[in-house]
Amino acid sequence: MKKLFLLVVLLTLLMVSCATQSSVEIVDTPIVEEYTVEVPTAISPTAAPSPTAEPPTAIPEPTVTPEPEKGTYDNPLPFFYKGDGTHTWAVDDWRSTFTAEVGFLEILWGQDAWLAVQSANRFNDPPDEGMEYLLVKLWIKNIGDTVIEDVSSYHFGTLSDGNFYEHPFFVMPDPVLRIEGLFPDGEIEGWVGLQVRAGDSLPLFAFGNDPMEAMFIQMVRP
Repeated sequence: MKKLFLLVVLLTLLMVSCATQSSVEIVDTPIVEEYTVEVPTAISPTAAPSPTAEPPTAIPEPTVTPEPEKGTYDNPLPFFYKGDGTHTWAVDDWRSTFTAEVGFLEILWGQDAWLAVQSANRFNDPPDEGMEYLLVKLWIKNIGDTVIEDVSSYHFGTLSDGNFYEHPFFVMPDPVLRIEGLFPDGEIEGWVGLQVRAGDSLPLFAFGNDPMEAMFIQMVRP
């Protein structure tokens, strides 16, 4: 009896299995090839390099050309008579120290100077060959705080044709410039006798007998 029951069950299962297989539709499924897509790593745009900070451009200071010293051989002071102005004459050396205001009162050139020298003393010699006398009447005022002890024609000179000339020896016409003790605020005037090269129209007058230290004035023959 049991065998018959088992047989029935097996047959039933077999029938159900066949029915199931007949109802299954076989579908061809295309094979999809798998591709590995490599996603590129996102590249961040390269930032523009920040400009290197340059130091501020230094603005050069304007070049200041020093004003050339006045009253030198290369830059003599202009000539004018006392009525138009004066100059300051400062001396500071081993012989004396003083400050004076100076002005030109009168000038005699060439033949006029020689006639004045002859009139001062008939034994005066004429100027050396190629030279001529120059007489300058100066006004001097002591504007410093020390006494001017000694000033005469021998404290002046001329620069003519590149040569420095001191006072030649002759008797001076009156009034002769001679200071032997001029106190502050004191004034004096008198003649100074000098010489220049004959015909020199632009000699320099020197306050001082040292060409390296003198104050030069540009003379102009009228």
